[in-house]
Amino acid sequence: MDNELVEYQLAFLLAISMAEAGENAGDLRARITKYMGKLFESDKSFGKEKRAQSLSSIYGKADNMYFDMIRKED
Repeated sequence: MDNELVEYQLAFLLAISMAEAGENAGDLRARITKYMGKLFESDKSFGKEKRAQSLSSIYGKADNMYFDMIRKED
């Protein structure tokens, strides 16, 4: 399967989770970024930067999708 498609699918699922969190979406988003930071700090492997960029990309796409979703609900 195409990596870009998989990234889009994961971002979509994350965006749905944010949308379903309702009033707690801000807290969920804060926890996600906190966990991403912890993973990045604890990752001592050679491919650390590439994985961090991948996670950031997925989160960024999910964030954009989330805001598109909530704007369309109004």
